[in-house]
Amino acid sequence: MARVVELMPANVAVGVCLMAATFANRGKSPDDFYVPGLDFFGVDGYNYWDTGEGKAWRTPAELFGPAFSWAARKGLRTLICETGLQPTDGTAMAGRGQSWFTELRDYVLANNGLGACYFNSGVESVETWVLNGEREAGFREVLNSSVVARI
Repeated sequence: MARVVELMPANVAVGVCLMAATFANRGKSPDDFYVPGLDFFGVDGYNYWDTGEGKAWRTPAELFGPAFSWAARKGLRTLICETGLQPTDGTAMAGRGQSWFTELRDYVLANNGLGACYFNSGVESVETWVLNGEREAGFREVLNSSVVARI
């Protein structure tokens, strides 16, 4: 905690956070939520692949690309405020869970993103987002990357 306090600026950054689905032309435009003067833009999105509803696997670029593009047009950097990945161990997607996290890191870096936060929970959710198995291995790999800031 001392390191965080040491690096803490005398002011704070302010942004808004929208769901990635906001960019899927569902009747609302992200412009409806835009406030001039924001310091950054935040987005939440989940890879809900095949939860019995036939949902396709989504790469980080497919999931977050529209939000990052919109924010860039506004001159804002993007923070993925919350994301999650359905379990992949023992499924048709076995092996992809770990690489999804490195793809996420690489996407954020390549698109001038600020970072990403993972929703590590199985509480009050039909889905489980708990970091275990392949997902935990992928998260640990990214966490130990030389490009990850230590604050």
